[in-house]
Amino acid sequence: MTWGFAFRARQRLSGSLWIVPFVGAVLGPVLGELTLWLNRTVQLPEAWRYSAATATSVLSVVIGAMVGLLGFVVTIGVLVVQMATGTLSPRFMRLWYRDLLQKLVLATFTGTLTFSFSLLRHVEADSVPNIGVTVAGIAVAASLLLLLLYLSGAVHGELRKLEASVAESFPAGADRALAGTSDRQGIGGPARLGPPDWPPDAGSRRSRPGRRVIPSG
Repeated sequence: MTWGFAFRARQRLSGSLWIVPFVGAVLGPVLGELTLWLNRTVQLPEAWRYSAATATSVLSVVIGAMVGLLGFVVTIGVLVVQMATGTLSPRFMRLWYRDLLQKLVLATFTGTLTFSFSLLRHVEADSVPNIGVTVAGIAVAASLLLLLLYLSGAVHGELRKLEASVAESFPAGADRALAGTSDRQGIGGPARLGPPDWPPDAGSRRSRPGRRVIPSG
């Protein structure tokens, strides 16, 4: 394997948006089989056990929630692409689809989906994957936390881009010039009371109040 091939493969992996979620989807059933093995070997207390109906309902709700969250994140991605087509540069798009947090969010969603689906087919009246149901609840909580982090990063990123665009529109020193113009026009300062300054400038033909100007010649 040459260095060039390894470099291209690494760039392809880092730039791909589906590989990390695909790995998460594959690891979900593997983790499900592990929890089934633990459920057969570990005796849980009565408080940690679920009925078959409760386990089926919980896993079904988790599967539906993960499908909805996957659609939500994909919709955000499509909107970002549409906005970036006319306003953002290709460099930002490269940074966006290489974002590791976005890939981890998608991988967590797909992994939780396949994990819950693999457990759902093992729920029976006399056999309930209690450990798996608990792990599914923990995975949902972790998925929501990662989603909040992803949304927070996206909002702060948009704010930084907006600040950068405003800074490019108004070059350095424009704010100081604007402030000087406002001071000269009396904008934002204290109100000026009383008559204007006296005496007038030299060479002015204005006269003092109460005096008559006699023209020369």
